[in-house]
Amino acid sequence: MNIDKEREAFEALPLAKLALDQDWVRYSEDTNSYYPNEDFCPDSAPESMNFAWESWQASAIHAEAKLEGSVVVPVEPTEDQWGGLARILGRYMQNKDRYCPKTLKRHLDMFADEIPEWLNKEVPNWESEHAFATADLPVFIYKAMVEAARGGNE
Repeated sequence: MNIDKEREAFEALPLAKLALDQDWVRYSEDTNSYYPNEDFCPDSAPESMNFAWESWQASAIHAEAKLEGSVVVPVEPTEDQWGGLARILGRYMQNKDRYCPKTLKRHLDMFADEIPEWLNKEVPNWESEHAFATADLPVFIYKAMVEAARGGNE
């Protein structure tokens, strides 16, 4: 969580903005909390601000945790996602009537620059002539598209 960005968004909320604009409370970076302006401050302002700020931070941490291990991809695939390895795998599916690691490796050697590490983990034996499970190739295409959306970073 980027505390500065979260604080900026929090302080843009109408009630937080009012408390700050009226100079009822001030922010302390040392304690990551709001404290009262001794000159004039409604009794509940600091307590309310801190409760809201702590809730805001907890929500941001929760949202971040939910997305851990995820990648955001567009609804419509980009050319980067659908091009490259995903397209090579799709063409392999169109041109072959029997899908197995050996024929896929031959196809990739002809058309792909390199085989990504995640695919080597999925296919431990490239010499096998045993057919892939029905769902394997669509999963490979999906993973290739997600990898492209991440910029090719595993």
